[in-house]
Amino acid sequence: MSDFNLAIPVILKHEVDPKRGPYVDNPADRGGPTNWGITLATLQELRPGATIADLKAMTQIQAEGIYRERYWQPPNLAAVSSQVVATKLLDMGVNMGLGEMAKLAQRSVRRLGDGVPVDGDFGPITLAAVNRCDPDSLIYALVSAQRAFYQALVAARPADAAFLEDWLTRAEWGLAEVEALT
Repeated sequence: MSDFNLAIPVILKHEVDPKRGPYVDNPADRGGPTNWGITLATLQELRPGATIADLKAMTQIQAEGIYRERYWQPPNLAAVSSQVVATKLLDMGVNMGLGEMAKLAQRSVRRLGDGVPVDGDFGPITLAAVNRCDPDSLIYALVSAQRAFYQALVAARPADAAFLEDWLTRAEWGLAEVEALT
């Protein structure tokens, strides 16, 4: 079993700008303004009628609740047997959405020899396949898939090139953690 409380510091590290703090409104970011990495659209889905003022006022505790409710519980990441893999999957889900995270996880599992379908649903079949994989090998496959995903985004929309370095740095998370364990 994996622990959300061990995963959340990684997410916050990736989502909070060390110079500007948790609220960011970069006009080049198609996601719009974020606070603690939560977009206004996400907040409005969970709390209809939420405003920019509500987004700006969101606390870390509230953001963590959203991460748990929206990105940890639905795919049942607590049932992932490796904490590093669960944290990586949570981080991917937060950054690219649960459907893309599921597809990259499924492709990574397939790359490692499991015939799980690539359908974008991180359900019991994908969860079981993830848990059958060697966690270290899966982290390497996930990092590779995540890198390729970001590079494809930039190829399709060159304006996103400004984000590529940060995205690739984010994709690398998990490699050092695996190497520290070996």
